[in-house]
Amino acid sequence: MIDAINVASTEDFTVGPFGVYPRQLRIDGPAGSEQLQPRIMAVLVALARRPGDVVTRDELTASVWLGRVVSDDALNRCIAELRRVLRSDASPDPIVTLPRVGYRLTLSVAAGKPAHRDANPVAPTTPEASVAWLRRPRNVWLAAGVLIFSIFSAAWWRQYATTKVGPLTSIAQRPTTSAIPSLPAAGSIGVLPFANLTGDPANEFLSDGISAELIDQLAAIPEVNVMARNSSFSFKGSHFDMRTIGERLRVRQIVDGSVRREGNRLRIAVQLIDAVSGLTLWSRTFEREFSGAFKLQRDISDAVTQQLRVVIPVTAGKPPTTPNPAAYEDYLRGRFAFQRRRDAASVAEAIRSFEESVRRDPTFAMSHALLAASLAVLPSYSETADLIGTFDRAQAQAQQALVLDPQNAMAYAVLGYCALGVDPLLAERNLQHSLSLAPNSVDARHWYHLLLVSVGRLNAGIDEGERALALDPVSAPLFNSLAEAYFLVGKLDMAQTYARRSQAMGIADINQVLSKLALQRGDIEGSVRLSASDDQDNLEMTRLIQAALLDSKAVPAARQALETAMRKEAWPARGWSQLNMRLLLGDLDGALSALDELEHKLGPERALQYFLSADLWDPQSQIRAHYGDPRFQELLKRTRLLAYYRETGTTPDLCRWADAEMRCAQK
Repeated sequence: MIDAINVASTEDFTVGPFGVYPRQLRIDGPAGSEQLQPRIMAVLVALARRPGDVVTRDELTASVWLGRVVSDDALNRCIAELRRVLRSDASPDPIVTLPRVGYRLTLSVAAGKPAHRDANPVAPTTPEASVAWLRRPRNVWLAAGVLIFSIFSAAWWRQYATTKVGPLTSIAQRPTTSAIPSLPAAGSIGVLPFANLTGDPANEFLSDGISAELIDQLAAIPEVNVMARNSSFSFKGSHFDMRTIGERLRVRQIVDGSVRREGNRLRIAVQLIDAVSGLTLWSRTFEREFSGAFKLQRDISDAVTQQLRVVIPVTAGKPPTTPNPAAYEDYLRGRFAFQRRRDAASVAEAIRSFEESVRRDPTFAMSHALLAASLAVLPSYSETADLIGTFDRAQAQAQQALVLDPQNAMAYAVLGYCALGVDPLLAERNLQHSLSLAPNSVDARHWYHLLLVSVGRLNAGIDEGERALALDPVSAPLFNSLAEAYFLVGKLDMAQTYARRSQAMGIADINQVLSKLALQRGDIEGSVRLSASDDQDNLEMTRLIQAALLDSKAVPAARQALETAMRKEAWPARGWSQLNMRLLLGDLDGALSALDELEHKLGPERALQYFLSADLWDPQSQIRAHYGDPRFQELLKRTRLLAYYRETGTTPDLCRWADAEMRCAQK
């Protein structure tokens, strides 16, 4: 039997003529280097542990997918990609298939430093990986990403807020880091996904939904530190003992349970486990009609908190009303789809379920709030979504949730999220209020981290991001956004470390940070390979822009090529591209002109919907050379950043007040 594969801690080795670097998800061969997806690298490591032997399909599923139920096609795709990568004149058939049994690696395997150690990594070669990266909104700092995909994208911070990532590795595989603060032992708890004992996979939404609801209810208690859903649910289907899970989650107690539904009867068994000893501290079984499922959630939460000996603060106002049972079931279905979102179809499914829930029961505040959240993230997944229209609907649903429940933390968080690019002061107030209501909300804390980075409060943003990471230690999006933040403050080693961790956990578009790090070393070609698509025009334009970011003398050529390409875009994407890309190349006149046109066509409230204010603090942006220009002050005023600094009494890390003006350290 093969142990669970941890590519993040696997040493380099050779397979035939190929050098394999698992921690970098890279393989070097006679024809050059290629970047592998995490699952594909894990399958290669599993086969390489027993070269020449047959590794069964069940063994590969257990070691790579940790026993999770996956389709045969998932493993077949991994094997097909490995055959393509490993095939050479010396090894025409590197992997032999034994039908319905497993696979055998025919190449020799040796431990130690591969011969191709110094080869440069390149961007993922599969079409899916390339498209997924190019669609990511933050990549507008590279021309190819802006010109082709900005019409379908949100601002860079929304990329991470959607939690749109590939399959995560188990938390047991997460590399440790001293940069992540430890949670206090007392009052720290993890809620594992409850087991579905109904015998019907279609009821998975019920067991997962009840577990996730319990996490939310416990997270609203200031005295309790609850691990976020992403981290706790990474153990779904795993066979780790409770002490190992507690160690990985850094929690003192664990809630585990099961859900059984027979007709309209619901039976939930819950146990509280000491994560240090592995002993059960308390257990109880709850049983009632499904029509009482909403109240059952509250009863379970109350019982768990009583066992934790935590004083639950009294919330002002009347308690939430019990929703219509059918509306609550639709809500759980929507929540199931929303939490597992990976594409536009899953987000659309969540929206449909929440819409049906609020249709059945218009007074159910949480359905309105999560409908708002689903609408807000939709543009980051769908190429055809009405970017402005979905945000308008999201804000309307969030406002309706607050009419029904003035203390709804998610609704405030969504309003803050929607205001990130438009009004940073409004975003600050809503996100702060959300955190005052639910201090352990990872979404609100993550979005607040992104707001701080976007307004140039980089070190405060890093601190906030690390707090969020302490609550969700296996969040690939958090590692991703923190890698960007560490790059902005010049901590390149930390940026590299966090970028690699994010990459190992399934985020392909972390190449945008790795590309910047390559450019920081003066490696233009390496940066281009990591950032551009295979289209020759895009490669050349990206090369021009990368050169301009290193040397102001190259800016005119980059501007000319960029303006020619941007004229081919449609509105409103053209306006947002012009605003952001002109700033990146230090063209203040052009940026202000683009802002004029955006305000004329879209109105002041929507003109800044996708303004990337974080680019103002990017050490590679040419705008840094123009901080002393009076037009920069005008830009800060018109983008509402100046009002934010004055109202909050803060400044960007690079700036200070001098009389009535903001003075910033120039490049």
